[in-house]
Amino acid sequence: MSGLTFDGSGLFGTGLFPAGFDLSTWGPWEYAAVLAGAWVVGSALFTTSRAAKYAAGTPGRLRKRRAASLRKRAAALTAKKGLFS
Repeated sequence: MSGLTFDGSGLFGTGLFPAGFDLSTWGPWEYAAVLAGAWVVGSALFTTSRAAKYAAGTPGRLRKRRAASLRKRAAALTAKKGLFS
């Protein structure tokens, strides 16, 4: 943890990226920060796309479930022998 100085140099005073984005000066903490950031962005995009696909299919699922319920009720009423059948 010697790279995290908190002396005001680097990104937000953490000691990360003190020379900017010069790859030749990066250490393991800079690479870890970049990988973590890439994972966060990728995860957010994947989750957003999955949620959008789910939400887009919701009306169809609800409509099909409601239609199946009504068909079942209609079949039960048709099969029922009542006073006027």
